[in-house]
Amino acid sequence: MNRFLQFVWFLGYHVIWSFGIGFSFFLLLGLAADFRSIDKTHDESRTRGIKTVEAQDFQLFFEKTENGVIKHGFVSDYFIDCTTGAIRFSIRDFQFNYSYFTERALKVYQPRDACRAGGFEPEF
Repeated sequence: MNRFLQFVWFLGYHVIWSFGIGFSFFLLLGLAADFRSIDKTHDESRTRGIKTVEAQDFQLFFEKTENGVIKHGFVSDYFIDCTTGAIRFSIRDFQFNYSYFTERALKVYQPRDACRAGGFEPEF
């Protein structure tokens, strides 16, 4: 009986450990997919100068909310407050205040124009 309990404990331990590793892998894979889907510009905008994106493109990928726009991903949500310019990420019930728009982001993505087109009054 003692050998049987050792086998069950050994098997259970490795099964739980395997599920934990698998869950962590797919969580990281989902986060990577979410963060890659946010930036729709090509790499030349970062290396060869500023390439602007149409303000309408900014609205296509986001859903309008009360205070701004939100993009729902596989694992995380990406929220832009169109009044203050704050950028937040949320994973389930945990929210992370990321940052505000940089000068590059203001030139490339034109969030002021996109927020005005969405009916907001940006203060950034």
